[in-house]
Formats: sequence, C-alpha cells, structure tokens
Amino acid sequence: MNFNQFSGNIKFRYKFEFPELDNKKGKFMIKFSANEIFSQAIIQKGFLSLVYEHQNTGQLAYILDEKNKIWCGKNTGLYFQDQFFKADSEKGGKILLPYGSSVIKDKAILYHEGYSQKWDFTRYSEEYSLTVNYIISPESLLLSNQATVILNPYLSLNGRRFKVENLSNSKAIITAYSFLDNEQTTTTYDNLKLSSETDLELKFSVPANLK
Repeated sequence: MNFNQFSGNIKFRYKFEFPELDNKKGKFMIKFSANEIFSQAIIQKGFLSLVYEHQNTGQLAYILDEKNKIWCGKNTGLYFQDQFFKADSEKGGKILLPYGSSVIKDKAILYHEGYSQKWDFTRYSEEYSLTVNYIISPESLLLSNQATVILNPYLSLNGRRFKVENLSNSKAIITAYSFLDNEQTTTTYDNLKLSSETDLELKFSVPANLK
C-alpha cells in the first residue's frame, strides 16, 4: 500500500487483510515499515491442547483445537521422550500412552497436519491405593458371641476407581486384644472374593476381655 496519498498530520484507520493466512494454523510475524519507522505484530491462528484421563492400561489422551474439537488424522499424535504416539482415527482420535516405570515430567509436542505445539505433560507410573471402610456393631462384641464386621474395599489406580475384582489371593486378618494382658487372638481369611458391588461380611468369635 502507498501511504504517500495521506498527509503526515492526519490520523486514520486502515484494515489490513492477509488472505495468504486463510486455512492456516500457527504463529505468524507481520512487519510494517514506513519512513524508517518499524512495527511488527505476532498473530496466532489456532491452538492445540491435550486432555487425558487414567485408564487401566495407561493414560488415554485426546488432542483438541481452539474450539475443543478432537483432532484425528493420518499424522495426528504427540511426541514424548523421543517416541511418537499416534491418534487412532478409527477410535475417535484416542491416544494411549502406557504407564511408565517412573513418573516423568517433560515437554510433549502435539502434532496435527503440519502444525505442532509444545505442551507440558506428565507421564505417570502405576500407583495403586487400597482403602477399606468397615462397620461393626458394638452390641455384638459379647463374650463367645459371633460378631460380624462389614468391609467395603475401595481400590484406585492413579486416583481413578479400579475394580477390586482384579485382585487375586486376597486375604484379611482380624486381630483382637485382651485388655488384661494384651494377649491377641488372630483370625485369618484366605482367598476372599471381593466385589465392587457388594460389601464383604466376615464373622469372628469374640474373645474374653476384649480390648
């Protein structure tokens, strides 16, 4: 554009169009110069982001654009630790990253059809946690009585619930102590069948002088 037609003392607005950037993604630098005065602008078109959740076998991830649309294509995926994980177009763009032997925090490179972007990513290892809630009625703790303790086990993998049915060789140990001499009575339950849907009931004989 020739600005010689304008006086130097006139303030005006002008709309610049860049059709060569249509249908392109990335960061672009545009420079302006006039009478040895320079100005530049950096324009970003498009944006890639990564979302994921923990699965039994690893982290299930998706690459999204600036409109939260899931991208999947022939060359869509992410680079992490010198390894490329491809988006599965037949499964809606799913990217499965198996758990590693240790937790690794590093930069991932999201890639889709010639456009790439860095992203902070943490690849997790398998971390299991088992918690057990229990209920027992104090009225049942009478000498020589058969008391029942109700157990509700909860297994999680990296913070996500994991079916306790996947556990094998499960066992429970109930230990009761005497308040007189601190003598203990132990009952062991082997090969328990755990369920995520129902509680587990265990019966034991109440010893004398239960603490």
